[in-house]
Amino acid sequence: KVQAEADANQILLTSSAAAHLEKNTYALTEHSSLKPKGKRKSINVLECPWREQPSLITNIKPDALLPLMKRQRFELLTYLAVGLCALFFIYYRYLRYLVADQGLDLNLISITFQLPSDTVPFLLTLVLALVVFVIYLLRINFISRALLRAINGLFGFGLVIFAFHGLNDYTQPGFNQSWYGSIYQSQNKFIEVVADNTPLHEKADITSRRIKTLNYGDFFIFKDASEANNRLWHRISFKAGDAWIPQRIPPAFGISERQLTMTRHFNFYYYDLYALVLATLGFILGFTNFTIRPG
Repeated sequence: KVQAEADANQILLTSSAAAHLEKNTYALTEHSSLKPKGKRKSINVLECPWREQPSLITNIKPDALLPLMKRQRFELLTYLAVGLCALFFIYYRYLRYLVADQGLDLNLISITFQLPSDTVPFLLTLVLALVVFVIYLLRINFISRALLRAINGLFGFGLVIFAFHGLNDYTQPGFNQSWYGSIYQSQNKFIEVVADNTPLHEKADITSRRIKTLNYGDFFIFKDASEANNRLWHRISFKAGDAWIPQRIPPAFGISERQLTMTRHFNFYYYDLYALVLATLGFILGFTNFTIRPG
C-alpha cells in the first residue's frame, strides 16, 4: 500500500520502518499520512530523497573483480566440470577423427598426424586443467567477470550438447535425409577397436610378436586387409612401421566367436551440425545472460 503511493524514482517508508533507521544519515523527510482501510490510526509516510544524496557507486567499476563465497566456488567447479566433459565429448566424437583424417602440416612437411589412439592423454589434460582451476579458486578471494562469463557459457554449451545427443541417441527420431544425411565423410577409413584386450601383432600371424594390447575405443587409419590362417587381419600404421589387428577371434571349444574391430569411415551428419549450432547458442546465452547471485 505504501509503495503504491510512491511516484517513479521515489522511495517511501512508514514511520515504524523509519524508526529503525538513523534519520540524520538517510535524511528522511515528511511526505504524507496514510490511513489504511479498516485501521483507526493513520500512518505517517516519510520520503527518502536519494537523488539529492552523494553517490555511493562512483568508484564501482563495471568490470571490477567479484568476491567469491564458498557456495559460489562449488558452483563454479561444477560448471567447469560440465564444460570440460563437453570438450572431451567433442574431442572423442569429432576432433580425433578429423585431425587423423586431414593430417597436420608440421615444419612445412605435410605428415599424417594421428592423435593418440587411446584418450588417456587428452583426458589427463582436462583433469589437470580442472585441478589447476581448483587450486586457483582456493588461492583467490576475487574473480573477474570475464572468466565467470566464460565458465557460465561453457556450462551452457555442455548442457545443450549432452541433452541433444542424449535425446537423439536414445530416442532415434525418425526424420528424413535432412537429419541423418552425411555432410562430410573422411577420406581415410578407420579401424576401431570394439573389445578390450585386443592384440596388436607385428605380422598377420597369431604367433608373431604382440606389440601392444588395445582397449575399446582405440582407433587407427586403415591401410589394407589380408587373410591368413582363416583370420582376417587389418594393417595399420603404428609408430615407425606397420602392425596388424585381427578382425575377430574365431569360435573354439568352449569359446564363442568375438568381434575385435570394425571398419568404417567417419561421417559428420546433419544432426551433428544442429547439435553444434544449438550448443554454440547455449554458450552465447550463458555468456551474455550472466547474473550475479548473492552468496
